[in-house]
Amino acid sequence: MIFQGNIITTGPPRTFFSGNSFYTTAANRMSRHLLQRAVTPEEVVGLVRENFGIKKPEQVSGSRDRNDGPKDGAESEMESGVGSRTDPEPTPKVGSDQRPLSFRVKLWMGCSLALIPLTLWLGTYWLDDRKYYAMSFLLVAYTLVPFFAMFEGRKPQAREIMVIAVLITLGVLGRAAFFMVPQFKPILALVILAGLTLGSPAGFMTGAMTAFVSNFFFGQGPWTPWQMAALGLVGFLAGLLAEKKVLNGNRRGVIVFGALASFLLYGLIVDLWTVLALHPGGSLWQWALTVYGLALPFNLLNTGATVIFLWFLTKPMVEKIQRIKKKYGLVYSGA
Repeated sequence: MIFQGNIITTGPPRTFFSGNSFYTTAANRMSRHLLQRAVTPEEVVGLVRENFGIKKPEQVSGSRDRNDGPKDGAESEMESGVGSRTDPEPTPKVGSDQRPLSFRVKLWMGCSLALIPLTLWLGTYWLDDRKYYAMSFLLVAYTLVPFFAMFEGRKPQAREIMVIAVLITLGVLGRAAFFMVPQFKPILALVILAGLTLGSPAGFMTGAMTAFVSNFFFGQGPWTPWQMAALGLVGFLAGLLAEKKVLNGNRRGVIVFGALASFLLYGLIVDLWTVLALHPGGSLWQWALTVYGLALPFNLLNTGATVIFLWFLTKPMVEKIQRIKKKYGLVYSGA
């Protein structure tokens, strides 16, 4: 075991993992008080079946006939290393049956994206920005429907949702941690990385939910649905470009995309609410130029923050998320 560049302990893997309380496997933590030296889930299953007399299910191919007698201790010891039979039946990986985005998921995603501008327009002009909570919850529904459609025909596990929940939490905490600096937030960088590594539906959901949840701390208002739409679209576009192999995790390419998405897409959509909702009358184009001119320094600061955070976060975040996906067998649609 290496810690801070130094070897602090050595030993056979089974001795190491079965003799530690912290640096060990989840299977060993669960079974250490009942079963000795079990390290892998297969070994725990095999020991439980051995102790409780549970028969092993018939294997599809290459297995012993279930009427054969049990193997002797030496043969079992050679197979498992723990003095008991093990279950060679492989544990199915989460998401191993995941396929690319189906036509139905793409249809739901297209409908959701089409409904966003319609909802924003109705809320701004028909509801006079007074029903922004209703608009926000509608946008939440638009983000959830395509995401849940990805799990059509299979049973998702909590670990698949947990990664997205953690990224949303990091976005909310990151926005709170830099509250003293206007527009200097890591939220856009995290949303882009979520879409890049988890796919367009997950990126869309991460962006929209991060804006919605964080505004419970920074203040909900008529601007919330517009921020949700802008962040969601940034995450969706990052995932879409990753699916099309335009973005492949290269830091420079991700930074260029982050700068363009922050300044052109996010800034354009969020400032559009100011243009439409606070129009004092007169020429709309002149008012729009005034608003975008006044917002230019803030958008540049936001773009600079996104570039800086992407420079430091792209490589470690992509590596960590890919490692988690590989470790737990997570394969998100389109990712």
